[in-house]
Amino acid sequence: MDMNIVQKQNTKKAFIIIKKKNYQKALPLFEEAAKQGYAPAEFKVGYMYEYGLGVPQDYSKAAYWFKKAAHQGDALGEYFLSRMYQHGLGVPQDYSKAAYWIKKAEKQRYTKGEYYIDELRKLKHLLGGY
Repeated sequence: MDMNIVQKQNTKKAFIIIKKKNYQKALPLFEEAAKQGYAPAEFKVGYMYEYGLGVPQDYSKAAYWFKKAAHQGDALGEYFLSRMYQHGLGVPQDYSKAAYWIKKAEKQRYTKGEYYIDELRKLKHLLGGY
């Protein structure tokens, strides 16, 4: 069976389990797909570490997984990595890197409504435009 199909199936199962708030059972399925390079699963593992869902909260691990997803062009990974750099969570605070990643997410038309727009304005102000 194609590995990509297995990754997608595991991720789909994990999302179903997460809806039931059984994070400890979902995490290994996401991790298995993430370790094989499946970007949506990489993002989800990062998200679980950022918010302590089924694991102790760990910003460094969250940033690690967001980076992996972002480097594959995952818009959510790009956006969340931008936030990590902006706020210095799990990575050194770096507004230039925050702006870089948020612009990449923006190019994919990933938006979070007014919050996203406010984040862009804050970064533009801090960097004197970008």
